[in-house]
Amino acid sequence: MSKKLIGRILAVLLASASVFAFAACDTDGGETAGNGTENTGTVDNGTTDNDKKDPVVKPDQPVIPTVPAGAVQITKVAGDLESAYATWNKVDGATGYNVYYKMDGGEFIKLDDPLVREYKDYCRADAVGLKAGKYTLKVVPTGGADYTEDESKAATATEITVLAQDRSGYAFVNGNVPGAYNTDGTLKSGAQVVYVTAANAKTVTAKVNGAEVAGFQSILDARKQSSEPLCFRIVGTVNREDLDHISSSAEGLQIKGMGAASSGKATSNITVEGVGSDGTVNGFGFLIRYCKNVELKNLGIVNFMDDGVSLDTGNSNIWVHNLDIFYGSPGGDSDQAKGDGSLDSKGTDYSTYSYNHFWDSGKSNLLGNGSSESSGEGGVTHLSYHHNWYDHSDSRHPRIRIATVHVYNNYFDGNSKYGVGVTMGASAFVENNYYRSTAKMKPMMSSLQGTDIAHGKDGQTFSGEAGGMIKAYGNTFDGKYELLTQKNTDSDNIDCYEAATRDEVVPSTYKTKSGATTYNNFDTASDFYSYEVDTAEEAKAKVEKYAGRVDGGDLKWDFDDAKEDSNYSIIPGLKSAVTGYKPTVVKIGKTVVGSGTTTGGTTGGDTTGGGDTTGSTVPEGVSKVEFKSANAGKYPAGITVTGNYNSKTGYLKMESSTTVTVKVDKDTVVTVHADTDARIKINGTNMTLSGGECTVTVKAGGTLTITKGDQMDLQYILLN
Repeated sequence: MSKKLIGRILAVLLASASVFAFAACDTDGGETAGNGTENTGTVDNGTTDNDKKDPVVKPDQPVIPTVPAGAVQITKVAGDLESAYATWNKVDGATGYNVYYKMDGGEFIKLDDPLVREYKDYCRADAVGLKAGKYTLKVVPTGGADYTEDESKAATATEITVLAQDRSGYAFVNGNVPGAYNTDGTLKSGAQVVYVTAANAKTVTAKVNGAEVAGFQSILDARKQSSEPLCFRIVGTVNREDLDHISSSAEGLQIKGMGAASSGKATSNITVEGVGSDGTVNGFGFLIRYCKNVELKNLGIVNFMDDGVSLDTGNSNIWVHNLDIFYGSPGGDSDQAKGDGSLDSKGTDYSTYSYNHFWDSGKSNLLGNGSSESSGEGGVTHLSYHHNWYDHSDSRHPRIRIATVHVYNNYFDGNSKYGVGVTMGASAFVENNYYRSTAKMKPMMSSLQGTDIAHGKDGQTFSGEAGGMIKAYGNTFDGKYELLTQKNTDSDNIDCYEAATRDEVVPSTYKTKSGATTYNNFDTASDFYSYEVDTAEEAKAKVEKYAGRVDGGDLKWDFDDAKEDSNYSIIPGLKSAVTGYKPTVVKIGKTVVGSGTTTGGTTGGDTTGGGDTTGSTVPEGVSKVEFKSANAGKYPAGITVTGNYNSKTGYLKMESSTTVTVKVDKDTVVTVHADTDARIKINGTNMTLSGGECTVTVKAGGTLTITKGDQMDLQYILLN
């Protein structure tokens, strides 16, 4: 049995004895029927006094009654964070199922059809947008072409406890409520709900400023400046090729306003969420720019392009939570084998990133890429990272320039390089985190001082920029670690200032060795936000239970700690599982999932075939070819590439010297995709890219030649 599995068993035991407080109620969410026992416990109430505790009660497990043979047999039921779900065995002869929910004391409400899905061997329904409280779920099979309900075969589960989300951190200051939901978990007044699947991503419609718009990305493009609440619910897996188009050549799906949040021109009140444990986007990520009060939640992100999530320029009050982020497409640099950033934040203020699960990420969280306040970073940047699971990820947890950051209640689990890193005068309060450390991991680092100098090659390992200041309090270390504090080294040569109490003010006499900056004591200021803090041990157990998607998502990996704790490289088995990921849903609502909508992901460098063989033709089975530096010299037979690659994006630059030829042995439809709407030459003729794409047909035995029209990056072609 691996140490990781033992640790998770211990975490479950701890969870049964500890209490998880989300707002006013607390539960372990019970997953099956049983004789749940009441436990009393305590939870920290807050903001300035870690010794005060509020008593709470753990409720009983859900109740699943016995039903006759041939009726719906509910196999699992649970409440979660503002949601609840049930699974059941298929009923012979049923053409579908209607599912209803009600809060205790209320009336039954029918779930929207896309929330009810069928899989090969079972069915599942997820009720979302629920207030905290006790609920009942009822499953009724239907028959015939008119889907007539058969109440005689219905089943009902009761005593389902739904928890409130943990809405804390900088995203929620000044009464801001990110996304399309209210603070109680219900949809905001007038909110539109748009269900997005692989089958309808190109055609799904929504009203935007009074006009109907079709297509997932097109709806987002049309919003620009708007505050109408809009909730996208992703059901099953949406692949990049399923989208109508992408508006970010680097990341994929773009949510963008017309101007910075501070100007009042930002787009806002958008939620993009996955449904259940298998809501996934495959082959792309998200770019958020000029937005305010936007929420991403409960999504798996696999095989993303550049960053999984990039918050870039003019954002405020963004909440990114409960994501499962896996490997992305490899970039051109040596440290981009696992993709670039998993969740990067630049030019984004007053935001919270919480309960996310980073699976062997290479560079988890970059914060800031500027060198001064005029670049959009600096004293106006305030961010919170809490209850994230850095699961065998390597570095940047987060890596902070300039900003003011609260890093609390996270689980650092077998990280191979470093934890929190600060530079350029940043101030970070690193509080009550759990470190399951490794021999190689440096828990906290400030550039050009402390551990960075003591153990660095040529005087540094972390950064050549001036240092920042960390205040540390209440952290727990389990394993070998090295931490230089004011207690055992010079005052200007420390990794962090280790506070004796949570509200201790760091003296101004403590300055960074490089840059001579001090800690700004934001966490003891009168305007600091209110929040509840767990002990490090409680945080670890809570993170293992709730970080990532519902039930931990449908793509899981049990790390071998003995091998992976200090491993900085890709794990081949996990990489194979990610690149080969395929959804398993076979029916969404009343719609059967058709062939072609459940294909696995595509990543840069994963095309097959020989090299640049002049005279050969493209072999059958090659449907997508990415023009990235990682693929140079490895393109399929029949495809010849001459040109240079963009050092920043890794894609092929369309210059006067660039030529791509494609020889085919059968009639082939070729879709050419670049990073912008511009002109490109196809067989010497200028063609305009619409949404970054154009499509041409090449006859059997013919050749397609792509050369420069306008300057751009050529990203990929699809051959059908």
